Amino acid sequence: IKTESRKQCKCNEGYTGPHCLSIDKQDEKPGAEALKEKIDYLFEHRAKPYLTGFHIMLGGIFAGVFLAFLVVDNVTKRRK
Repeated sequence: IKTESRKQCKCNEGYTGPHCLSIDKQDEKPGAEALKEKIDYLFEHRAKPYLTGFHIMLGGIFAGVFLAFLVVDNVTKRRK
């Protein structure tokens, strides 16, 4: 549709752009700039380690086995 000045076209309903080929639509979600403004600190909401009693028990067993092998190795080296 031509405008009154005949230098610029008027797009049909629902279209926009220089050749009226782009759909005239607005995003419902915020863009990158809007999301960037909400970030205060990078590590504010980091995950914390989750240790159960089972994890602590396994760590204790591994440490005990390591110490036992260390003692056995020292004893066998002293006997030679």
